[in-house]
Amino acid sequence: MDRLGPVSVVRTWEGGAQRPQQVIPRDAGLEQRLREFLRTGGEWERSRTSIPGVFLVKLPGRGPRGPELAIEINPVDGQGQPRKRRGYMVRGRAELEELSRILSDPRLARLAEALEAVNPRAVRSDSRVIEV
Repeated sequence: MDRLGPVSVVRTWEGGAQRPQQVIPRDAGLEQRLREFLRTGGEWERSRTSIPGVFLVKLPGRGPRGPELAIEINPVDGQGQPRKRRGYMVRGRAELEELSRILSDPRLARLAEALEAVNPRAVRSDSRVIEV
């Protein structure tokens, strides 16, 4: 692959529509580290990345397919720990692009705000205090 930097190309995707995409040069060092994690990691093992909220997970093999890696997107707390037990698993670029399209839809933010308005608020009660 040419190492001159990102190149604009046009690819056909579902529905026959075309849109420009950036081609990112391959990172052989990153690919080698991923191969090593795929080879040595345990089933369902989660590894942090340098991107906050983005983890790698080794998934067990399914049927004739061997184990594979997935990206897990899971918001983190102040210490960098995942907030949810499991985040959203992404197995390839097409899934990531679809997730990005969904998350960037302004209607999703409006829906989240409406949920906050109608969901009951957590009421803090200290049930361990014994009233005397």
